[in-house]
Amino acid sequence: MCGGSAQNVAACGACPARGCDWGAFAGCDGMVFHRLTDFLAFWTNLAMQNDFVNVLHGVNCTSAGVAAGECNYDPRTPQSSPSDVAYSNADQELVGPDGLNYIWTYIPNVNSWIVANQEHNALLYGLVLGFLTCVPPGSCPSAFTSCGSTCVDPLNDPANCGTCRNACAGNCVNGECVAPVVLASGQGAPSAIAVDATNVYWSNTSASGGAIMKVPLNGGTPTVIVPAVSGAFGMAVDSASVYFTSGSASAGTISIVKAPLSGGAASTLATGQSAQSLAVDAANVYWANAMNGAIMKVPLGGGAPVTLASTQGAAEAISIDGTNAYVTVAGAPNASNGQVVQVPLAGGTLVTLTDVEDNPEGITVDAWNVSWTDINAGTVKQEPIGGGVIKTVATGQTAPLGIAVSPANLSPNTLYWVNSATSSGTVSRMSAEPPRFIAEGQNQPWAIAVDATSVYWTDSYGGTIMKTPR
Repeated sequence: MCGGSAQNVAACGACPARGCDWGAFAGCDGMVFHRLTDFLAFWTNLAMQNDFVNVLHGVNCTSAGVAAGECNYDPRTPQSSPSDVAYSNADQELVGPDGLNYIWTYIPNVNSWIVANQEHNALLYGLVLGFLTCVPPGSCPSAFTSCGSTCVDPLNDPANCGTCRNACAGNCVNGECVAPVVLASGQGAPSAIAVDATNVYWSNTSASGGAIMKVPLNGGTPTVIVPAVSGAFGMAVDSASVYFTSGSASAGTISIVKAPLSGGAASTLATGQSAQSLAVDAANVYWANAMNGAIMKVPLGGGAPVTLASTQGAAEAISIDGTNAYVTVAGAPNASNGQVVQVPLAGGTLVTLTDVEDNPEGITVDAWNVSWTDINAGTVKQEPIGGGVIKTVATGQTAPLGIAVSPANLSPNTLYWVNSATSSGTVSRMSAEPPRFIAEGQNQPWAIAVDATSVYWTDSYGGTIMKTPR
């Protein structure tokens, strides 16, 4: 190697020929080194794997090969087990011709290595997963470009906006960084959100300023639809009306209320509930109760509420398609065994889609999948409609809460969710590419909605209604 991390590899003359665009180059002794700074996007989004193929040196290092002594962790110094490898940052780093730090990254059987070397988790685990293979320049699909080990879309990727490593604090649109737009500010703990072709609707839930509000899609003066509302954590809209919760879920005094979108007299559809989330179709309003786990509906014009099914825990959020209602359930039957369930809209047998969640919260459904967030586990998951293998979309999220999916007529199918951290909250999206942020530095983003052009969310602590291109 070229003298360790303190010496610029350029001092070795011609040896640091760069490979795989900017993602890697060869050290003077033939070792291949990778950039230290660009693995963070992979850190929480790729599953841990036990075995790796040493593509850098052409050695197939499976667990069996390691046990048989057929694989060297360092081609210059054979080792018998991962715990024998004493990696030192100073020994393994060098400075590249671009002035950035690089490191040799090959570690087979990384699970065992991480157990024995916890202090190097963030550094080496992310590097191994992200950079064992590289993408030669010119090998990416049309409209994509190679940035080290990844083909990226420079027109839409906020981590590589316009060119490799040009990171945006907001979204990337047509190769230009675009900051989120504030549609309304000074709101009182905005929570639920919905959107139609004209306006964005939201609920303010502060003790002193609860209300149902709206503002035009492109911003303007916010309008109060219904004043003096408390506990409006659930809300939904159709072409004529807004439906919202009012009261206390913990006390079981929630009313399901309906009001014209243009403002006017509100009417109560149901009382004595404990709902915190609503959904609506052409015939009914749907909700799930936190106190007794009942999944309910009531006709839009009023009438007797109907129980579709009852869960074993505290129901959280609800989403519907043309056939079923889908509900997240916390603490079912205990605090560490949350569920995602479905029931026909007409009522019938309750089907458990999963019962091994921690604390599932937000939920959304499209024509192909039902997707949900788990606020405690920090995960986003989805399962095909009708059942199948549950896919973990993202891990390592910070209190993921609200979730939405792109409209059915848009391709590719894209998920959006908020990570509800205070002061450091984020808005993420995921379609064919790994999850990525489209907004950062939010102040407890709470709920999210999406239309054909934009993503909208409430920033609860910040008191703002936000928008960015989707």
